[in-house]
Amino acid sequence: KALVTFYFFATQFQTVMTPMTVIMPEERSVNLREYRNGVFTAPIYFLSRLTLAIINAALLALITTFCFYPIVGFPVTPFPGKFIKWWSFQFLFLTSILMFGYAIGMAAPSAIAANKAIGAIAIPWLLTAGVFPPNADLRPTTSWLHYPNLFSWASKIGLTIAFKGKNQKSIAVLRDDLKFHLGNLDAYFMALTICLSVILL
Repeated sequence: KALVTFYFFATQFQTVMTPMTVIMPEERSVNLREYRNGVFTAPIYFLSRLTLAIINAALLALITTFCFYPIVGFPVTPFPGKFIKWWSFQFLFLTSILMFGYAIGMAAPSAIAANKAIGAIAIPWLLTAGVFPPNADLRPTTSWLHYPNLFSWASKIGLTIAFKGKNQKSIAVLRDDLKFHLGNLDAYFMALTICLSVILL
């Protein structure tokens, strides 16, 4: 279940970000023309994009909370605490992905270049997130990539919510193999929030 959850996060990263990286390079010329003509200002455009990302993330997070979470068989008690935590984490994660895709799409010269950039970023992140391979097997030369990594904090939050308190075997995997600090869920949320803040800056 841990690997299924991890690859679910990877799938979310790819499928949610790709539309942004395809659309934004095509829209850039139109947006710049309208900006020069005084149709809107840069802060207004950014706020509109952020608002749209927040609405999309909230809806997508709601779908995963009531579809993926129970289908995989994660514990639903205490209710509604587990669902609220999962939705909050998914909302932060998906908002980060959408705004990161927006930034890549605006910076890339074309949609093809933007999609290539996704792979160049996602592959190192996946390999250093600390799930597959686990934290215990990461080499010191690459372990630093574990920290500025959306997948790391998404995995820490998602797997801690899903498996903490389930059984001793699950706790042992989280604590010994993945090197999660099970009492630091709030700190993991804070780290993901900082990642989103950095993306917005």
